[in-house]
Amino acid sequence: MKALFEALLPAFIHPKYKDNHRFRKIYSSYAAALKDCNRDGYENESIVDVVFQKTKTYIQQLGARKIGIQELAILHPLLTQIALDANKKDLKILDFGGACGLHYFEIRALVKPETKLVWCVVETTEMAKRGEQLMSFSHGELHFFSSVEDAQTFAGRFDLVHTSGTLQAVPDPWFYLDKLLKLNAKCLILNRLGLIQGQ
Repeated sequence: MKALFEALLPAFIHPKYKDNHRFRKIYSSYAAALKDCNRDGYENESIVDVVFQKTKTYIQQLGARKIGIQELAILHPLLTQIALDANKKDLKILDFGGACGLHYFEIRALVKPETKLVWCVVETTEMAKRGEQLMSFSHGELHFFSSVEDAQTFAGRFDLVHTSGTLQAVPDPWFYLDKLLKLNAKCLILNRLGLIQGQ
């Protein structure tokens, strides 16, 4: 119960997380933030490696663990839409900023096997290359691309476009939002999108 309470408690209240806030800095642009990065931003090899290793570990432990309440809350919009379209032969999903495909593996564990997925992750070049090493775990359903255009050429029209915590971390969010809208998918899910007015 204590772990659940800590997970749901806002960071600014819980002393365990309180000190983390004094190291935060607000940047006026992506370019300004990138200047303070050690190197390469999200293309940084260390970041890519950590994401890859965590995803691989997750896949290997998937049968032995249950998906928690926090994961279910994030997956809820995806699961709802997939359930509505479950009768389609192949459900085509674009996961913009989907890292090494974690959302695919979570969803695959929750939806019935008859629901066939064509899951296209669009990521940075380095993350997409690393993610491809996990495709063998997906029975041919998971694919990686470094551009929206390449994913669209592969899949055609998407039933669902999903992005989770990504648009606020790209150099030009409006440019990428426009690209996602132009795909004319039946449904667009903007998950974990932090928005504020002003500075």
